[in-house]
Amino acid sequence: MIYRTAATMVIASALWATCSPVHATTWHLQNVSFDDLTPVSGSFEYDATTGIYSNWNINVLTGIGSLSAYTYQPGGMSMAFAHGPTWVDITAVPGIDGRLLRLQFSTGLSEAGGVIPVAVGTSLEIVNQDLRTIVAGSVAAVPEPGTWALFGLGLAVVAGAARKRRAIARMTMVGSAP
Repeated sequence: MIYRTAATMVIASALWATCSPVHATTWHLQNVSFDDLTPVSGSFEYDATTGIYSNWNINVLTGIGSLSAYTYQPGGMSMAFAHGPTWVDITAVPGIDGRLLRLQFSTGLSEAGGVIPVAVGTSLEIVNQDLRTIVAGSVAAVPEPGTWALFGLGLAVVAGAARKRRAIARMTMVGSAP
C-alpha cells in the first residue's frame, strides 16, 4: 500500500513536471566590467528549450570617448540575436548610436542555473567606432520557484512514506508481542 501511494505520487509529479510549461531562466550579471572600468549590470532571460533570449535589461554606465550610458531593453529600443547558449548580440535599433553589446559565456546557459563566467576579451561593446571589451564578471541564475516546489513535494512524499512505514512497523510489533 505504501509503495503504491509513493509510486502514484512520483508518477503524478513526473507528469506534472513534463506537462507544465517551460519557463525561461533569469540570469543576472555579476561584477561585469569593461577594460575602462565601466560597470555593466542587469539581467536577461534565456529559454534553453527554444534558444530564445528575452526580457533583457542591461545597464552600461558612461565610459570613455563617445561611450555614453545606455540601457539595453526590448520593445523597440534594442534587439537580441541569439547564437546559441554561449553567445548573444544585443543591438540598439539602427540610428541610435550604432551600439552593439556582445555577451559570450565560457559554457552554455541552461535551465539548471549556476554561475557562469563571461568570456573575457570576446565579450564587448561597440559604439560607433569605439570598442571596449569585458575584462571581468559572470552571470548567475537560481532555479525557478516551480523547481523548488517540486523538490519540496518530493521531500514531503518521501518523509510521509517513511513516517507511515514506521507507524506500521510499530503496530506490527505491538500486535506480535506475547
